[in-house]
Amino acid sequence: MARIFINYRRDDTAGVAGRLFDYLALKYSRDELFMDVDAMTPGIDFAKQLDTQVAQCHVLLAVIGPRWLDAHDQAGHHRLDSDKDYVRIELASALKRDIAVIPVLVDGAVMPPEESLSEDLKPLARRHALELRHTRFNSDADTLVHALEAVVPRSRIPWRYVAPGAVALAIVVAAIFVPKLIAKLRAPPPQIQLSANPTAPIPPPASAPSPVLKPAAPAPTPPVPAASIASATAGLPPGTKLGEMLHGIILPGSNMRMVEIQQDDPANCQVVCRTDSSCAAWTYIPPRMAGQPGRCNVKVLIPEQIPNGCCVSAIERAPDPQFREPPQVPATMAGVLRGIDLFGGDYRSVSGPQATPEACQAACKAESPCMAWTYARPGVLGPEPRCFLKSRLPNEVHSTCCTSGIERAEAK
Repeated sequence: MARIFINYRRDDTAGVAGRLFDYLALKYSRDELFMDVDAMTPGIDFAKQLDTQVAQCHVLLAVIGPRWLDAHDQAGHHRLDSDKDYVRIELASALKRDIAVIPVLVDGAVMPPEESLSEDLKPLARRHALELRHTRFNSDADTLVHALEAVVPRSRIPWRYVAPGAVALAIVVAAIFVPKLIAKLRAPPPQIQLSANPTAPIPPPASAPSPVLKPAAPAPTPPVPAASIASATAGLPPGTKLGEMLHGIILPGSNMRMVEIQQDDPANCQVVCRTDSSCAAWTYIPPRMAGQPGRCNVKVLIPEQIPNGCCVSAIERAPDPQFREPPQVPATMAGVLRGIDLFGGDYRSVSGPQATPEACQAACKAESPCMAWTYARPGVLGPEPRCFLKSRLPNEVHSTCCTSGIERAEAK
């Protein structure tokens, strides 16, 4: 099923839309993308196919070029005023169903004002737009992908590039060893069995006299040092039971990586985490539809536990000491929320050495769409630090991954 629908006008942005399709196909699979040129089935009503695809998608990308609003048909009428205009049909269908719509501005286009749109398209003017510039295509496309991930999470493993023989071998190996590993992890520790008759004397050698056996005194159990106990539990939420599956709990954000789970079983996600020494916790999200894979989100730290019937989570080990406290911020920065992740609402991100808490705050204050920001320390979402600028105020999630700040109040 195509989860991402690309809406565009052929005589306005066909080239850019095609390039965007090819770029997204590198990040997602082609089956998750819908673009009418390639995906139409011959012999079936075009409009019905479009409506069906829009109804099934999770997000629609509205590619808007300089001539998008003023496009005319052969009779000189505005295309957007026509009930038969496919661009309008697709957009109105998505907006009516409250499907996520992201306007993508290309070639210097600007967002159409609300008063220039028909009633069914007016909500489009209230959607935050992203730019896709020719001179910065890859950078802008990466920002778009990051925005898409909040709605359509993707696999970090590009399986389509793996040779078919390697895939087949991996499937065979997984079929043989994964069930055994799961069974081993689930099995109780083996009990040491002594003789069937523990009071029976041990026969001595024939040449030796029979000794008088005396029961050996049990060796005293050495006390566990208090420092070792503190080290093993440092950074864990109070009352944590390591390895206990928490049904109906999500650990939001801070995903070091995501692994697709073909069999709908959270135990497989637990195996992924336990075999990765950097994994402290995980959240398993079941597939939305039959036949789709589940998602295992692997985390190097332990975010706040949030009730959500979607998911199963668990804490497997104490996080590395560097992730047990929120990132430090300069004393000169005022109003920051240390240890808070504002999860969602991103419209732009920056990564690399230039991503610092000070730079995050300065960029947000300088950009009018920015209401808040979050700085994610290096090692959480990847090797580099990241700065996320947000066009709305999402919920606050307690996590040692991040430091955030709110720079503008939300309009009432």
